[in-house]
Amino acid sequence: MVTTLQILNTMAKSAVEKYQPGPKRSIIKAAFDLEAAKKNYQGLLNHLAGIVITKDNVNDDVAKEAREVVKALTQLKDNESKDPLQTHRDIMSVFNELADPIKTQVDRISNEKGDVAIKLQKEAAQQLAEQTRINNAKQAIIDFANKIAGLISDAKTDTDIVSIEKLIGSEGRESSVYHEFLPDLIQKCEALKPEIKAQKESIRELQRIENDKKLASESGDIQALTDLKEKEERVTGLLQDRAIRIHEEAFNQALTVDVVAPEVAEDIPKGRTNWKWRVDDIKQLAKKMPHLVKMVPDEDAIDVLLATKRKDGSLDGKLEENWNGILFFNDKTFK
Repeated sequence: MVTTLQILNTMAKSAVEKYQPGPKRSIIKAAFDLEAAKKNYQGLLNHLAGIVITKDNVNDDVAKEAREVVKALTQLKDNESKDPLQTHRDIMSVFNELADPIKTQVDRISNEKGDVAIKLQKEAAQQLAEQTRINNAKQAIIDFANKIAGLISDAKTDTDIVSIEKLIGSEGRESSVYHEFLPDLIQKCEALKPEIKAQKESIRELQRIENDKKLASESGDIQALTDLKEKEERVTGLLQDRAIRIHEEAFNQALTVDVVAPEVAEDIPKGRTNWKWRVDDIKQLAKKMPHLVKMVPDEDAIDVLLATKRKDGSLDGKLEENWNGILFFNDKTFK
């Protein structure tokens, strides 16, 4: 079966083969050559051929002059194309000779710009992802330090302190969170250990004081009970002061962590938005979105099948036959 596209291609090929220069072609070419000379045509071609797109010139409109020359040639073509068909063919022939080399270079430059732009965009995305990863790791150190400071402040028993120490120990193995900054976390946690140890001792001291208070109360030793309450207030004050100091230290450490706001280079070409589509999995599309898929029979293959069935006699004596969803029927004609 001959498709419409094949017919058009055949017509185009035939038109090219039949074209023969007319008597006015030399005059037309002279007019175009004059315009090309005014625009330094050959110099422009040489200049375009030497252009290589890099990150340094990807934002420069290096093909602007070329487009202006093509525009001038197009205007000349349009002005001259009002004559008969033969003259029009001559004009198009001369125009294409001059315009096509420029268009080829402009297209090449455009493609190179696209390649460089995509490369730069990928590099920028990688830089952004890397900076985000670093920031997340640094922020995680700040968050954990603040978390530990809060837990220490709220600790009331020896068990609370032991839980904090275990948490610090397990966090020091989380390389997937802190990456290359894990040593920084460990260093900051090591700096907290003396304070944690002091808090533990103060909590134990309060527990001993509480036990002694019960004994003094049971024995009726008022002086001892008074002394123990004063000692309890003093130790409690030490606990509170130390908790504040730990919070202040966590805050000061947070200030020293350099979290950089991710930046995207402004000189990366954005390009014009030109959304397109393609189907990568037609079976999935047909299953999930059947209204987006057309079921089209293969006419050539079915014609071959029909010819085979006619030849093997399986249609003899029949007016129609249903075969796997295909209806073969005898559409008789009469003269």
